[in-house]
Amino acid sequence: MRIRKADGYDRRGLHESVKDYVKEQQGHKCAKCCQSKQLTIHHIIPYSEGGSHKIRNLIALCFACHKEWHRLESKKRNLNFEHWLGREVIRKKQKYRNNNRGGKR
Repeated sequence: MRIRKADGYDRRGLHESVKDYVKEQQGHKCAKCCQSKQLTIHHIIPYSEGGSHKIRNLIALCFACHKEWHRLESKKRNLNFEHWLGREVIRKKQKYRNNNRGGKR
């Protein structure tokens, strides 16, 4: 069971309404396997690496796919999220970086 703060923000400061919006935009389905159970929110550019809580940096994944991604990522540091996802997310990622970091990194 996930813990919610009383004000609607999770432990990293992401508001539940933002999570709900991202899920709604994806039809309440995982971007990887299209399942609709146990959806979580993944940061395309990791929050720990400076990624924001902006909607364009968030994607809904089911718990199993989210766990799989982080397990694989921890083993292969240069694993490509877009390739793993099997979708064209790179434009979204590049646009986010260009808008927020001047195209660097």
